[in-house]
Amino acid sequence: MEVKAYLQLIRAPGVFSIFSNITASFIIFSGLTIANNFEVVPYTLTLIISFFCYQVGMMTNDLADFVEDSKERPFRPLPSLKISKLSVKIIALVLCVTALTFATFISWQLFLFVATMLLFILSYNYLTKNTVLGCLNMGGVRLLNWSLVLVIFLTFNHLLFLSGLIVFFYTVLITLISRYETEEFPVSIKKWLYFLIGLMVASLLFILSGPSTTLLNELPILIFCTWLIYKVDSFSPCTSQDTQKFVTTLLKYMVVLDGLLLVTFGHYFLGVICCGLILLSSKVVKYVYLT
Repeated sequence: MEVKAYLQLIRAPGVFSIFSNITASFIIFSGLTIANNFEVVPYTLTLIISFFCYQVGMMTNDLADFVEDSKERPFRPLPSLKISKLSVKIIALVLCVTALTFATFISWQLFLFVATMLLFILSYNYLTKNTVLGCLNMGGVRLLNWSLVLVIFLTFNHLLFLSGLIVFFYTVLITLISRYETEEFPVSIKKWLYFLIGLMVASLLFILSGPSTTLLNELPILIFCTWLIYKVDSFSPCTSQDTQKFVTTLLKYMVVLDGLLLVTFGHYFLGVICCGLILLSSKVVKYVYLT
C-alpha cells in the first residue's frame, strides 16, 4: 500500500477547504445569533461528517471515471492498480454509513440532510458530471455543506445563506471550467464565468444591506472578485494542462474565499488564519494532485 496513492485518491490538498468551509460557517453563524456562542461538540461532529462526505465524493469520483482515467490518466491510483476498486468501494461505504450514523446522534433532520448531500455527491459523479446540471449539482454540494450548521441548530439565517450562495457560485464557476480539463476550452464560456462572478458580487450587496457588516469589511472580498475577473479575462489555455493548473489554483483559493467571508462579518483574525491555509494547500499540492 502506498501512502501517496491514498493521498491522491482523497485529494489531500482539498481537505483544507472542508475545514475552512465548516469553520467559517460555524463562526459566522455564532456571530449572527443572539447567544453568540461557539459550540465545540456540534462543530467537531459536523467537521467529521463533512470530511467523510468529501472523501466519499473523491473516491466515487475515481470509481465513476475508472474507464476514462485508464485511457487518459493511467498513473492514477485505481488504473495503476496501486489501490483496488473493491477496497475503495468498501471504504466509501463505511464512510457513508459513519457520516449518517454521526448525523443521527444529533437529529433525524440532520440525518436526512446528510443523506441528501450524499445523494447530490453520487448524482454528480454518476449522472450529471458531463451535463449542464453538473455544475449546479456540485455547487449544491458546497451549499449544503455550508448550510450544515443551520440544520444542526434547526434554524435559518438569511445572511449565512447568502454567504453560502457566494461559495455556491464560486464552486459552479470552478466546475464549469473543469469540464474542459481534457478538451479545448471555448472562449464563449467566459461570459458565463463573468455572470457567476456578478452573482457573487450581487450576493455581497445583499449581505451589505444587513446590519452585520460594512462596506469596509466587504472590500477584501470585492478585491478577490476583481482578481477573479482578471484571472478569467487573461485565461487563454494552450493545452489541457493549462486548464488543469487554473482549476487547481481556483480550488486552492476556496480557503481564501472562506477566510474573506469571515472578514466580511468582522472576524479578522480568524479570517487571516483561514486564508493562510492556502500556504499548506499549496505545499501539499506540489506532491499530490488536486483535480
